[in-house]
Amino acid sequence: MLACSLSKMPRNYQRKRSKEPPSEEALHKAVAVVLGGKLSIRKAADKYELSPSTVGFYSKGRVAIFTTVQCSSCVIKKMECN
Repeated sequence: MLACSLSKMPRNYQRKRSKEPPSEEALHKAVAVVLGGKLSIRKAADKYELSPSTVGFYSKGRVAIFTTVQCSSCVIKKMECN
């Protein structure tokens, strides 16, 4: 009896807050500084006003950066540009 009433509940979850994605330029600069060994992930995130987890994901190569910037400015390891 109870299971029947629970199966009729609507499933319309809406996200509570929305964040805009980080700017590509700031992300590239932060990752370049981290990979160059000039700053730590946390300090680079503070300097470029990004989330430390975002800078960490991109600098460790877990997420690839897709950009329209010239190939000479690609800083991600193991990334091939066309």
